[in-house]
Amino acid sequence: MLRVGEKCDLHDLKNDYAYICNLFNNLREYNHAEAVDKKYIEINEVVREMDSSFHKIQGNENIMFGIYRHDFIEDKKIFGDFVKLRQVFINVIKNAIEAVSENDAEKGKEIRISVTVEKDEGSYESIHKNDYDENNFMEMIHIEIIDNGKGISEKNICKIFEPMFTYGKKNGTGLGLSIVKKIIEDHQGKIKAVSALGTGTAIHIYLPVV
Repeated sequence: MLRVGEKCDLHDLKNDYAYICNLFNNLREYNHAEAVDKKYIEINEVVREMDSSFHKIQGNENIMFGIYRHDFIEDKKIFGDFVKLRQVFINVIKNAIEAVSENDAEKGKEIRISVTVEKDEGSYESIHKNDYDENNFMEMIHIEIIDNGKGISEKNICKIFEPMFTYGKKNGTGLGLSIVKKIIEDHQGKIKAVSALGTGTAIHIYLPVV
């Protein structure tokens, strides 16, 4: 940001303007992250949206990309706001693309997504009481988005979902992943990140099956 007494530089002004616009848009998204138009969504529709989001954001990056789908997802559905969930995928996939963009040719650039069905203890309220079986377990869709970028240190990985925390982004506002977390939690889901420097990052998203 420009300080008092410093000369005005056009490049700095453009960067500041881009940052302010990005911050304003992110603040608006953060304040309106609650899902309002929920409906039944097939998991295959979610998979197609992730594939589409990647190819829209990829640009000129030469990235090896693939989606693995568990055989059991074919008849599974979630109950959610598709527009808000699309925002989740765009934010997370965009972060993954940015993470691998600095990789050298020897390491290569790779993003993998897996979509599986898992059992999870029914430890939180559900809008559909039949989500729980006789053993009090819920079926969860587990979406794992993995990149082979530079990774995030142990001291920072626990902070990446906090508002206004940014890591390694020149014009980052620190709201992208906090928006993602709010949306996932509004869908009675949960999200976590696993990473280490030099090995890449994995974002795990869990959404209840209905």
